[in-house]
Amino acid sequence: MTEERPQVGEKVPARCENAQVTRDRPGRGPRNVTRLEPLVGGIDMAQQTFDSHVKLANLEEQHRVLKRQVAYLERRAFMTPTEQREATDLKKKKLATKDAIAALRARDTMQL
Repeated sequence: MTEERPQVGEKVPARCENAQVTRDRPGRGPRNVTRLEPLVGGIDMAQQTFDSHVKLANLEEQHRVLKRQVAYLERRAFMTPTEQREATDLKKKKLATKDAIAALRARDTMQL
């Protein structure tokens, strides 16, 4: 199966519906390289949404890891002062991560 290259000015198939084909160096003959340029920010917006979802997933995973670490420390019958400080620091990081998750979700909701 060979995939046909779109002609200059032709709309690109559905996988990149907000893009059109242009030439890197107009007027240089048939050997010109083609590239896709976004129209009206459609692809940029999709990329931002994808980046936002990736960041959200990473923050949620980080929150789960911190939660497990805090639970591990709190299962002990007795914690040394160093472990108590570590547990407090982990709780602060966990809370900061949860705040970042909430802020990201609120920003995504506002953009819709």
